[in-house]
Amino acid sequence: MTELSLFVVGVLGVVFGVSSFTKVWRLRGYLAFRASLQVLPLHPLLRSGPMAAALVVGECTTVLLLIAAPSLGGAAAMLMLAAFTAVIQLVRTRAPGQVRCRCFGAGAAPLGTSQLVRNSVLLGLASLLFASGLFPRPPTGHVHTLLLGLVAGALLTRWDDLWALLAPAQPHPSLPGA
Repeated sequence: MTELSLFVVGVLGVVFGVSSFTKVWRLRGYLAFRASLQVLPLHPLLRSGPMAAALVVGECTTVLLLIAAPSLGGAAAMLMLAAFTAVIQLVRTRAPGQVRCRCFGAGAAPLGTSQLVRNSVLLGLASLLFASGLFPRPPTGHVHTLLLGLVAGALLTRWDDLWALLAPAQPHPSLPGA
């Protein structure tokens, strides 16, 4: 596995691992996630309890594939992220700013540009990982590369917080002139 592949496995492993873990660690996290699906302006089958369970199983499976067969894990991550990104864009056009994201359990940022940017970055990384499996090379990865990927993945799980820190300040509605 190349250094880049090892880095990407770390990033995607943390992102999908944290995402699934926060949904299954406590029943309350899973119920909040399931409830967040039910308010999406989508077909009822896409908002159902079985769909919520399938998404969590898909995230867990992606983590396992990233460890066992990184190229297949990259393909699974691509499929999951493409679906998530399509739903976010659809929700943005049908109910802008009204639907909250429970992507990582406790967080509840409105679905918007921030999640599209995050998912696009992750989708690009997953594509690189998948493509790297098409042209295998001898292992060259190092532990420090994996650790760097794990740190990057941890930062990406807090993407909405980072986005808010870097976004231009918005005046509070109660201030004069706002």
